[in-house]
Parts: sequence; structure tokens; C-alpha cells
Amino acid sequence: MVIRAVFFDVGYTLFDETRLWREWAEWLRVDERRLFTTLGEVIAQGRDHREVFELLRPGFDLEAEQTTRIRAGRPHRLRASDIYADARPCLANVKARGRLVGVAGNFPSDVIQQAMLDADLPVDVVGAPDRWGASKPSIAFFQRLIDAAGVPPEQIAYVGDRLDTDVIPARDSGIYGILIRRGPWGEVHAPKAQAMDLPVIASLAKLPYVLRGLRPVRGSTAEMTEADAAEILRLLKSHWIEVWIDGGWGVDALLGHQSRPHDDLDLVLRQSEIGRIAEVLGAAGFRRVEEAARPFNFVMVDRRGREVDLHGVVFDAAGNGLYGPQPASGSGRIYPAAAITGTGTIDGESVRCMTAEYQVANHAGYDPGDADFHDVNALHERFGIELPRQFARR
Repeated sequence: MVIRAVFFDVGYTLFDETRLWREWAEWLRVDERRLFTTLGEVIAQGRDHREVFELLRPGFDLEAEQTTRIRAGRPHRLRASDIYADARPCLANVKARGRLVGVAGNFPSDVIQQAMLDADLPVDVVGAPDRWGASKPSIAFFQRLIDAAGVPPEQIAYVGDRLDTDVIPARDSGIYGILIRRGPWGEVHAPKAQAMDLPVIASLAKLPYVLRGLRPVRGSTAEMTEADAAEILRLLKSHWIEVWIDGGWGVDALLGHQSRPHDDLDLVLRQSEIGRIAEVLGAAGFRRVEEAARPFNFVMVDRRGREVDLHGVVFDAAGNGLYGPQPASGSGRIYPAAAITGTGTIDGESVRCMTAEYQVANHAGYDPGDADFHDVNALHERFGIELPRQFARR
């Protein structure tokens, strides 16, 4: 699946609407808790959220009240401060990969447009009922979206917090609909989406990896969380097994925090220790995966699907780690002595890892995926390392 355009819903996807609902509670002179409780009940029953106003104030005319609020200088507007922390970097990442970025929802176009400008979001297309002559969840709305994208529907993704107005009608239109689990609708709809085997993400930070298949939406591989990585490293430390962290977790160790999802934990160790580490992990419930296994490199996985990728090296007199066969031509893979001097932290504990310079250099020479792009740019921003040309932000 090749995704060439990604559209995002507005409320509870890019922007947190909590402040807007609180302003309505103040305008209606009702207790906030009462309003949010009523909203939750309406959502749980699958009813239109506009019924909240009727329940709180019978005979309420939403359109008239919105006009009154505008005249009173209190319009229903989004602010840059409402944006979720993961929204801007996600949109920047999607756009940097050459994909069209769109925002399409049921807010008026001027509200969306102003919010995009205020929040400085990199958006190519804005869609709204007053522009497209249709609103969600109608198929006509998503047909306008397809027209605006300019690519076939199977090459479009739409991210929203609701099944009924976002994901299901998008998928009925041939678009790859993805539910984000946040906000009052997202929390209620996520279990239903998972039961229907529909894609669910907990954060926009995970979206780029879903789009490129680097993080399967519903794959068999479990995520290697920070707590998981720390647990495994503590286990090895308790057995006096020395390791250096490579790969994605090696990058996040250097950064000092988890910046993206990880499928595994890459460990470099002495070849002489590879049998003992296999025994220690085996006793902890991990088994060796024989597929593509080599004496110096194999994967171990536990019942939860957590993977540890082991890389055995032999150190020469200069301290370089020789990895795998070393042809006389000198073309074998080597971890330079300087590369294994890195240090970082995982879950607050100091760990050994590859240096940032090695990580950046090791990513050069091939077409980067989203995870590579993220990792190298994060190291560039943190440590000021010059970017290889193919990683420069476009």
C-alpha cells in the first residue's frame, strides 16, 4: 500500500476541543462536570453531540447562539494553544516524505484556515462543508476529499477520532481510515474499532510508521516499550553481560527518552557471550528464531512478541568490533572502536550505546524510511551533526 495523501480531522485529532466545551458550559451557565457527563452519555448512546445543548437547555438554537457569541466577542474558535503536541511534528514528517497533507472536518473553513495559520501547520488542502457543499459522514464529503487529493482513494489515509463520522465512511469510500484514540469519542470508539479489526493509533507520533508499514497497525510484533527495554537490560546487567545498544533504541538512549515506537531491541555484544545471553533470555521466556539465524546474529522473541536482535562481535587489538565474516578484501562489517563509546539513558538508567556520529553515518547510503528519517533528524537537532543529503528536510 502506497499512501500519497494524508488528511486529518480537526477536533480531538489535531486540536484538543476541551477548552471549547468548557466555554460552552460557561456560556450556558451550567456546571462543567454536568456538561461533560451529558456529553459522555450522548456519545455512549451513539447520538448526535448537538443533543447535549438541547438536554441542558430545552429549545436551544445552536446557530442563533453561535451568532450571539460572535457579536459578544466570544466566537467558537480554535487557538494555537489547543494543538496537540504530536500534531505539528507528525504533519511535518508526513509532508517531508513527499505526501500531500490535508485537513478536512465539519468546522467552518475560516475557523480551520485560521487555526492552521495560527498553529503554523504545514497543510496543502483545507476541506470544510462550506467549501465542499457536503459534510461528514456523507460519501459526498469524502468524494470531495478524493478529488482534492488528486490521487486514487486507495492512496489516501484519513485520520479521525470517530468511527461513525470519520473511519467508517472513509473506508466505505475506499480511503484508508485510521482511528486515533483520544478525546471523548476516541476513547469510546477505539474498543469497537479494534473489535472490527480496524486500525487504531494512540498518538499521531505512530502514524508515519503505520503509513510505511514500519509499525503494523495490527501485526504480530509487540512494541518494545521503554519499560520493556529497561527490564531486559536490567536482567542482562544482573548476569554481568556487557552490551551496547544499537538501532532505534540506541538513538533514543542518546536522546534520553522514547521518541518513537520500536519493534525490537538491538544489542551488540562479544561473540563469546552470545551463548550465555541466549541462555539468560531463554530462562526469561525468550526463544531463538531460527529463520535467517546466523551464529553471530539471531533474534529471540517471547510470548508477548517482544524481540531482541543479537549481534555478536569479536574485538581486535585496536578495539574495533568485527561483525560476521571478514573477507581478505576488507569488506566485512566493522563497528569502529570509536563507535562503541556512546552513553545514554533508558528509563533513567545509564546505558552503553553507539555514538550519535556512528548512528548518522550508518544510516547514509540507502533510501531512508520514516523511522530512519526521524532518527537521523532527531540526532541532528540534538547534537548538531551534519545531515547526509538524503535526510535533509524537504
